[in-house]
Amino acid sequence: MIVERFSLFFFISYTHTSGYSNFRHQNRVVGGKEAYLGLAPHVVSFQVKYPEQTTYMHVCGGVIICNKYILSAAHCTTHIRRLPKRIKAGIMSLDDEGQTVEVQSIFDHPYYDEDDIQNDISILKLKKNLQYNDFVSPTRIHAKEMAPNGTVLLAGWGKTGSKEEPSQKMLYAYIPIVEKEECFRYLAAAGYNVFLHNYLVCAGALSGGVAVCDGDSGGPIVQNNITLGIVSWSPSPCGAVNTSTAYMPPSHYVEWIRKRTKDCEPIFV
Repeated sequence: MIVERFSLFFFISYTHTSGYSNFRHQNRVVGGKEAYLGLAPHVVSFQVKYPEQTTYMHVCGGVIICNKYILSAAHCTTHIRRLPKRIKAGIMSLDDEGQTVEVQSIFDHPYYDEDDIQNDISILKLKKNLQYNDFVSPTRIHAKEMAPNGTVLLAGWGKTGSKEEPSQKMLYAYIPIVEKEECFRYLAAAGYNVFLHNYLVCAGALSGGVAVCDGDSGGPIVQNNITLGIVSWSPSPCGAVNTSTAYMPPSHYVEWIRKRTKDCEPIFV
């Protein structure tokens, strides 16, 4: 069976044989609505310029945690270190200028494991500070792990469905946190046991129809301006019934985040 990883938008899709099929890193909001400026001022577009291209391409999302650091997913960053990279903040359309800042360096989690998708989180350090305003601002992070509940905001760019075209405009949706035991039960029944780690957060209606898809990887789910998770992976097709998306909780990585962001420490609550 085939594991399909398409987190780097439609541009770096590739397959990895590991005994699993219909698996996707995720890139965009299925069933979402068009966002408006100020709805998600914490979300950025992470973009890469490939040798054969003349322009930058959106590959993943990210979330502002302070004016010079962005959280994203390690599977978004681990294969593109030598390419020109930048983020765009304060935009709705990918064509908007907003605040465009080059990425100075990338820190993938030291124990990121691509095969069983452990510790799928990374930090981007920017070459210059973002300027906060109504459309560009950071989120906070829980200082200790806790079981989330309720509804979260998901926003990003990418496909509206597994067979659809990418979206040039940010879309958003409010989705429910799924209780871990229930989430893991469904995903294990579908054969995804190897990817189920106790620290994961699950979100997305089990009834289907509203979910992440190609291009949303690395983006956050946010509640009360606190980032509860970073988009990592989900079964395919996007928005299928009885499936949920797996998110990496920043609260599981507080010490590592503190260590890497000492010159601009995020707000922990």
